[in-house]
Amino acid sequence: ECRAIYTKAVILSPDLNNVVLSEKIGWEFSYYTKICKLLNDMNIEVACIKARSEDHFSKGGVAPEILNIGDKEIPVLYGYSSFTDALDMADFAIGPISTAFVEAHLSGKDYYMFDSDEHHMFSNSLSKGLYEFAYVSTTIEQLKENIKNKNIFKKKYTIDNFIDLTDINSEEELYKNYEQ
Repeated sequence: ECRAIYTKAVILSPDLNNVVLSEKIGWEFSYYTKICKLLNDMNIEVACIKARSEDHFSKGGVAPEILNIGDKEIPVLYGYSSFTDALDMADFAIGPISTAFVEAHLSGKDYYMFDSDEHHMFSNSLSKGLYEFAYVSTTIEQLKENIKNKNIFKKKYTIDNFIDLTDINSEEELYKNYEQ
């Protein structure tokens, strides 16, 4: 269930493995800048940026605790265990297609998937079936509309469609559900 009013958001770092090496730095800065501007225009505060590890932003072995984006100082959290801490700071999260989508919803928080590099169109590692269940924004305009209209799941779907373990008797059956 979507919250009635959003006031704070967590931004998850994109998966940089999907971006051409020569474009990484500019592309990632653009990713944060566009999302932060969008949220600012919607009167939503960025509670923090969440990265998987300190290596994500590390320069010379030093990972920043704050990122300056526009006129804002945004805290940065690192590590898998801090995801729930990040969610506790906000009403919802925005990030790439990942298991964080399921984790956020199981924690009672909305999660908007934003895949602006369109890597998914060329990847066999991402199930195409996901797009039948959930909205995935590929532009900042789509992200705005999805947040404004609280478009997370399509049709009658909920997080239960992603984690339904009814009648699952083996690991093979579990994976088969995700492939469909």
